[in-house]
Amino acid sequence: MPDLFFYGTLRDALVRERVIGRAGAPQDLRSATLSGYAVRRVRGTAYPMLVAEEGARAEGIVMIGLVYDEIARLDRFEGVNYRRVAGDVMLCDGWSSVEFYLPSRPLPQDKDPWVFEQWQREDRDRFFHRDFNLEGVKPPA
Repeated sequence: MPDLFFYGTLRDALVRERVIGRAGAPQDLRSATLSGYAVRRVRGTAYPMLVAEEGARAEGIVMIGLVYDEIARLDRFEGVNYRRVAGDVMLCDGWSSVEFYLPSRPLPQDKDPWVFEQWQREDRDRFFHRDFNLEGVKPPA
């Protein structure tokens, strides 16, 4: 099974716990950077997407040791708005091949970067009350 790079809400332990049933042990989570992409908020929501942008870098985590059922739950959670693709990320000890989620169709975006720590402080509750859905995050308004 592939290792997955999470750049958005799935960086949050509570989101992972609710989606796949476990947050992941510390040894299963590694800091990573994806080059060539910026993280932007999907307009009208409390969740982000990756946008191809020359020179940009998306910070996130790689989760290793996922099993088929967990990846199926993640695919269902990402819904019709996202598709899983393969790519390479930089870890502290070199490059790693992973998979990550990109928009499957054009989605409206905010211009400002989506910042994980700010999301945790200001928007996580809104995300769980308005956008979170195990059968696919709610589409933008």
